[in-house]
Amino acid sequence: FKQKTAYEMLRSLVGSEMCIRDSFGHLVGDKVLVEIADIFKSAISGTDIVGRWGGEEFMIICPEKNIIEANKLAVYIKDKIAKKDFGIVSKITMSFGAAACSKGETIDSLIRKADNSLFKAKKQGRNRINSYQI
Repeated sequence: FKQKTAYEMLRSLVGSEMCIRDSFGHLVGDKVLVEIADIFKSAISGTDIVGRWGGEEFMIICPEKNIIEANKLAVYIKDKIAKKDFGIVSKITMSFGAAACSKGETIDSLIRKADNSLFKAKKQGRNRINSYQI
């Protein structure tokens, strides 16, 4: 990462009890993940970077957003996914963890903070957003 004053990270997890691919098969699961990725890609700005982090997790790096703007992005994506009909899978929810990284902090530290934030969001229930608090 280029060092700047700060940047934000959003981690998200599809909020089902079981893996979509395990429950509905790989073809359906992969189709749903592509549709979710399309929602993420259509929601981000030109400087944001989105990717699949593994399984049913996604990550967005927001180099030009503050934590409030990153949370607004998470709300927008969460609501868009909750309203979408995914066919046989029907409705899907997502939980998000947001974290801010200060200049000089490592990417590993930022990921750890976002992980902790996502864990707290999942612990509070489905379809939630939690921001890392120092």
